[in-house]
Amino acid sequence: MAPLAFYKDRSEYFLDLETLLFFETDGERIYGHTKDEAYEVKQKSCFRLPFVGFPNQPLST
Repeated sequence: MAPLAFYKDRSEYFLDLETLLFFETDGERIYGHTKDEAYEVKQKSCFRLPFVGFPNQPLST
């Protein structure tokens, strides 16, 4: 999967989605969280991620 642009302070970063643990919304802003950092996402239309279930519930087969 191609890297997406993320922003922190005045810098732009290109991260692979595999490095992201979760996304968070705060008002009009969206943040992608890695193990150590949170980055703002400005391109909202790119998110069509599949729903894979809740972490504490097993997936049905």
